[in-house]
Amino acid sequence: MIIIHYLVKLLLFSLIFMSQNYLTVQQSRRILSLKPLAEYWNVPLNDVPKLLIIERILSNTTRILTPLLHQYNESFGGSYIDVKKNLVFINTIDFSKEQIIRSSPILKNFENLLKFIPANYSTHQLESSFNSLGELINRTDPVNIIMGISSFYNRIVIDLNHSDDKENEAFLNATVPFEQFIFMNYLSDNNSLSLRSTSDSPISRPHTKRFLERYFLAGEGLVTSDNGQLAVRCSAGFSAIDNTTYQKYLITSARCLLNESNRAIYHAPWEQPLQLNETELDHFGNIVLLQRTSADFALIEKFSNNFKLTPMMRSSVEQVQQVIIDKFNNGGFEIPEGHLLCICGYQSHIKCGPVTLRGAEVTLKSVRVDKQKDHYYNMLKANIIVSNVDVGGTVYSIEIPGDGPNEGVPLVVVHGIVSAKLRRGGTAIQPLSGMTSFSPTSDMFARLRFIDLGIFRQLQL
Repeated sequence: MIIIHYLVKLLLFSLIFMSQNYLTVQQSRRILSLKPLAEYWNVPLNDVPKLLIIERILSNTTRILTPLLHQYNESFGGSYIDVKKNLVFINTIDFSKEQIIRSSPILKNFENLLKFIPANYSTHQLESSFNSLGELINRTDPVNIIMGISSFYNRIVIDLNHSDDKENEAFLNATVPFEQFIFMNYLSDNNSLSLRSTSDSPISRPHTKRFLERYFLAGEGLVTSDNGQLAVRCSAGFSAIDNTTYQKYLITSARCLLNESNRAIYHAPWEQPLQLNETELDHFGNIVLLQRTSADFALIEKFSNNFKLTPMMRSSVEQVQQVIIDKFNNGGFEIPEGHLLCICGYQSHIKCGPVTLRGAEVTLKSVRVDKQKDHYYNMLKANIIVSNVDVGGTVYSIEIPGDGPNEGVPLVVVHGIVSAKLRRGGTAIQPLSGMTSFSPTSDMFARLRFIDLGIFRQLQL
């Protein structure tokens, strides 16, 4: 009896030790996945969790602050965060209102994070001008521009290219009455990125067709055939499942895919040579929906039984080749200007940069053969250099909760997909909330569940 009692205690001790060791390994893997953020902020890896906590606090501060500033929208001109300075900067026209904001009871715990700085233009002036410029866009039909209110510049920033000046002449002439509110940001036409070939890479390995269970990870490549030519067209955003039909999908951008629905989509893992024969590729499924205006997204239905849905995303960190998608931000958290976002895509792998425009209007040359231009609303712009095949890839951030069961644990939060590569260091982003609220497809999105760790466990996919 004593021996049995001893063995039970030994077993319990072993289980506790194994559980603690597993949790330690998982925590270590999550910390290693923060390397791209450490590179962007130029700080040691161990400093990143502290900066993420600062970012969360500053973002929560702006969420509370913004409605107060809008009550005095002729006295203030927006706000933005600076994580390394641990401050929320507030553009101020009338400094007599500063004390009103500082003395608000709901800002009591954040008052020392506020920095009021002089500005020229109020939120009222900028929003009114922005709405007027939006009407000009509809009337003059410009191309390849992204327009939004920048709190950092305290202006309406319009990104455009001299190569489009002839097509945009009517719009440019019409903006003259608003020129004091506008910062025209002309972008370079000579900063294209070419697709990296991996066929001669020393870390590439021959790919043989396998009939094993496969996972199509967020950020990996989507291959299509165009007139017999195979190419990686875009990157995978994330996975979803229909609550009623149990159909399974990948979601990506429609801007990187050709016009035809029902086109076959194949899988391209990172750092493996692309096969030149369709029979050697892993067929995932077919395009079933392309949405190319107002909002940008495409649904690819899974037809292959060899693939399973997963809440995993590729990672560029050598020791951690994939990370878990912990949750999705479907409008529950408003991203402030200055917040750090990262993209996960086939060519660039992982890159990070700050949000520079929110609620932006974007007009791009159409990828549809029967249209000249496509217009999108309520987009984000971030200062991240991407390539054309990164389009469709995952847009995410890392957060560290201050309470709850995941307190202190770095979590991956997906906010949307890459919608377009801009010509100099910029990325247009389709927020998830813009997809799900798009009226013609809102009923469909209401049935979809996006595959994060919690959904994956519930459905046992």
